[in-house]
Amino acid sequence: MVILAVSYGVFTYISSKLEPENIVPVAAIPVPTPEEKKAIQDSLEALAIKESLMEMADTTIYTKDEDGYYDISWKQLSKVDFNEIFVDSMEMYIPYPVFHPDILFLDGKKIKVKGYVIPIEETEDESLLILSAFPFSNCFFCGNAGPETVMDIKLNNKKKHKYKQDKVITFKGELRLNDSDLYYLNYILENASED
Repeated sequence: MVILAVSYGVFTYISSKLEPENIVPVAAIPVPTPEEKKAIQDSLEALAIKESLMEMADTTIYTKDEDGYYDISWKQLSKVDFNEIFVDSMEMYIPYPVFHPDILFLDGKKIKVKGYVIPIEETEDESLLILSAFPFSNCFFCGNAGPETVMDIKLNNKKKHKYKQDKVITFKGELRLNDSDLYYLNYILENASED
């Protein structure tokens, strides 16, 4: 009974202090504008999507060699969809990649990939070439394959070296995914060298 009486007394005291005339005003907390709220929400959603995609990545499909490079196949790199978006400056639809979580996992990682060399004589830059899953006669540039079957190779050496078209070579370097720069392919192997 005593506990009940004490509890009632504490409740009555707290209630009296919560009456509107007893509440001390607090400085107004700034309220975000609708634009700020949307930007915050968009950022949180983007972060949640990225985190959930990374959780979905099946990293067991990749194996590392003794030098710490992931050995990647073109079949693994084919896990990409494309959204066709009209680009006014080019007056045409451009396929922008939407990479699978398994591919997103590889962004910035050291990889090895084997393919057919396609030199780019037009640029006169022998430190840049293209590696293809297919020989030139069947590759992306002849319209016989998709953009996921080719990769920019940015060589790390400044030494002049002529590469023969369709020579099969394995390159190693750091993979960078490109989903916006139209001057490069969707896959870029940076600081690359022959394996």
